[in-house]
Amino acid sequence: METVNVNFWAVVAATISSMILGFVWYSAPVFGKPWMNLIGKSTDELKNGAGLGYSVTFIGALVQAYIMAHFVTYAGAADLVNGAQTGFWAWLGFVVPTFASDTVFSGKSWKLYSIQVGYYLVSLVVMSMILASWR
Repeated sequence: METVNVNFWAVVAATISSMILGFVWYSAPVFGKPWMNLIGKSTDELKNGAGLGYSVTFIGALVQAYIMAHFVTYAGAADLVNGAQTGFWAWLGFVVPTFASDTVFSGKSWKLYSIQVGYYLVSLVVMSMILASWR
């Protein structure tokens, strides 16, 4: 396997983009209210575990960005369009089936599925665009 040079600042920017998107995506005016309803949590319940939740989310986004930097390099993506395509295929191949299986076996709502996989679609595409254009 070839060695990949990863641009640390691009990984940080991609991680931050994912966090910002999450703040917007899961805000009350966008999908926050239906999402909270579907997971059965109140605003107060979410605030109580916010520190741990944001920490785990940040670390997860950092790992995703680092791995996506490798995918982008292996795909030879070096512009916004190819970056978006790489993010899309990663989403379609890894996020969609994983969440679909979880939804079927856990009995969770397909509406919840749509909110969550929609977030990851946009997040992975934006991350990959940043990573492809800033190598």
